[in-house]
Amino acid sequence: MKTCFYLALAGSLLSGSAAQLFDYSASTTGAGKCALINVVMDESGSMGGDQNFMKDQALPTMARELFSSTYSYDDVFLCSFGFTNYYDYATGTSSKTPRYLGCTKMTTSGGYVDTTVVSWMLTGGFEDGWHALDYAMENVPASIEGQNLLSSCATIDKNIILVSDEDRDVFSADTASSVKADIASKGYVLNAVVNIGIDSDNANLGMKIDAAG
Repeated sequence: MKTCFYLALAGSLLSGSAAQLFDYSASTTGAGKCALINVVMDESGSMGGDQNFMKDQALPTMARELFSSTYSYDDVFLCSFGFTNYYDYATGTSSKTPRYLGCTKMTTSGGYVDTTVVSWMLTGGFEDGWHALDYAMENVPASIEGQNLLSSCATIDKNIILVSDEDRDVFSADTASSVKADIASKGYVLNAVVNIGIDSDNANLGMKIDAAG
């Protein structure tokens, strides 16, 4: 368990003027083939390697592959949320509310239109990934980089990625069943980047889904 605490302010999507949220129940009216990647990142003190892997390797590779002739996506949208316990030295209080880093678009070369979206921090040592998953899905904005998702896209393939190196610390009343139901109802595919023991050697195991699924 991580024990380091640094100054951190928990950002909120709803701070300042409220942004219009994405309506999962509404129909799309656009023409584009779109992908929405929603990253839920553990921001506790030991996550530096995982964060760099996602920022420098995994997400750029995903974007390039999605834009390639194999898949031919028109737009790849990226949202990012962090979770841990954020300590505010100014008030002496701690918040376990997930932190909204923003949403942006990815480029065909695997870059980010707005790099602050992947500017995760390292602080704290409390992780409720279940709560963070629900929070991230519920707080996707209706428009990203000035582009309304429903009016721009004909289809939106949604992927939510949980990245953590710890088991769950219970903050919310969310259950495995409720989180799975929320993921299914909003049409996401869940992926997880986690530290797990598979066998006694340290083989680098991996899987790839091809165009046929």
